[in-house]
Amino acid sequence: MKTIKVLFVEDQEYLINNYITAFSLVKKYEGTAEYVITHVNTAFEAQALLENSRVTSPFNLVILDIGVSLLDKESSPSKEDIGLQLRKEFPNTKLIISTLFKDYIKVCQLEDKFDPDGIILSRAIEDLSEVAFVIYKVLHCPRNAKNRKLAILGHKVTKPYLLTKFDRQTLFYLNEGLTLKELAVEVSTSEVELNNSLENLFGAFYIESRSIRDLLLVAKSMGFVYDE
Repeated sequence: MKTIKVLFVEDQEYLINNYITAFSLVKKYEGTAEYVITHVNTAFEAQALLENSRVTSPFNLVILDIGVSLLDKESSPSKEDIGLQLRKEFPNTKLIISTLFKDYIKVCQLEDKFDPDGIILSRAIEDLSEVAFVIYKVLHCPRNAKNRKLAILGHKVTKPYLLTKFDRQTLFYLNEGLTLKELAVEVSTSEVELNNSLENLFGAFYIESRSIRDLLLVAKSMGFVYDE
């Protein structure tokens, strides 16, 4: 039986309990794995466990709370330090960020800084089956997979949050007024790839007209792109 080591870095007891319950649901998706779960409140405790895991075996998944925490305030290391350490020293460990942030810009900042495999945007976790599905998806998607999509869960979060970086780049340059031919030169790719990206964008934003103009109007209304 495969053993999966999981670490929660979270100071809210009810959230820890929710994650534990979610993992019991994950077992229904894959009953052949044994989940060994450890949870700590602070980044200092997390760092000690990570150092120890060099001798034993690394964690397969870390769920890390990034936000204002009284237990972690002005401490060293911080939880952000733990996230950066994971990416630098434990590249094969899957990372899910749990955060209070909900707006798209903050989500992008988290993604750029920590390159997580998943983000849980809302602390008010209600549907644990959805949490379980995100965890399952993260565990089973290789970090080096081409066009890997970020698994995101949170209130008011829709399909556009699952865009790849290439899709977001396409959206940005379309908003700048570039044609697909010009865009292909700008990002050094083919028009075929750009058309595939455009189809992803139409689907993500539910653009039935398949109009770039309509796509940009909806994307602007949701804060994905802006006019200067």
